[in-house]
Parts: sequence; structure tokens; C-alpha cells
Amino acid sequence: MSEFRADPAAYMEQRAATLRSGDLDEEEARLLKQRNQLFRASLSAMLRFLRNIF
Repeated sequence: MSEFRADPAAYMEQRAATLRSGDLDEEEARLLKQRNQLFRASLSAMLRFLRNIF
């Protein structure tokens, strides 16, 4: 998401170019990896929070 916040137009153009080029599988893998990283970061933060409570 930081790429999008930095320059939304360039980000959207890059994504559109990827879709037009037929690299949809690579794009899906990249998005899945990004979602997994965000999930792991959220889970880690939650576990740290719970450890500090108990």
C-alpha cells in the first residue's frame, strides 16, 4: 500500500500494465504474499499485546 500512497497514478498504471501483459498469476501471487505479510504483522502485534497484558 505504501506504493499506492506514494504515487496512486503510477501504481494503478503499473497494475494495469501487469494485467494487460497476462502476468495475472504473478500479480495474484504478489498480492497473496502481501496479504500474508500484513496478516503475520497483525498477528504478531496482537500476540505482543496479549503477552503484555498477562
